[in-house]
Amino acid sequence: MLYYKNGRFKMDSVSFQLPDGVYIDTEFKSVIATGFEIVDPNGRFRVHIKGENWEENSYKFFEEFIFPFGYDNLGQIEPIANNGMKGHQLWYQDTKTNYLEYRFDLPKGGDHANISIIIKADNNQIPVSELHKEPVFVKLMESLRLD
Repeated sequence: MLYYKNGRFKMDSVSFQLPDGVYIDTEFKSVIATGFEIVDPNGRFRVHIKGENWEENSYKFFEEFIFPFGYDNLGQIEPIANNGMKGHQLWYQDTKTNYLEYRFDLPKGGDHANISIIIKADNNQIPVSELHKEPVFVKLMESLRLD
């Protein structure tokens, strides 16, 4: 569940603002039915925002969940930091879609142990190396913070 106050959405100890001009998809398809997706105004990519209770840290998640499920690893699991939050990122793809996933480990005591921000685009729309530069994604990440 999300809480909305003063122009910000809050999920556990994390809050964020949605960039102007995006669509909110509440009927997205996901293996884990939490969170929601935003779609850029041109429909070129989607950003999935979700909270999860993965028992291990973000590094272990990528190591144990992403690699065994047939995704092609495009890079190394890398540490990331964003506005006081720490976690890991990974670029990967399947036969149709490029993914960039940022996964942050949240402080203990909330409903979720991790928050995941996944940007995804069809392979023929945006190269995986360019996903993180999309203005909608940049604005979302700039607004993401611990509260």
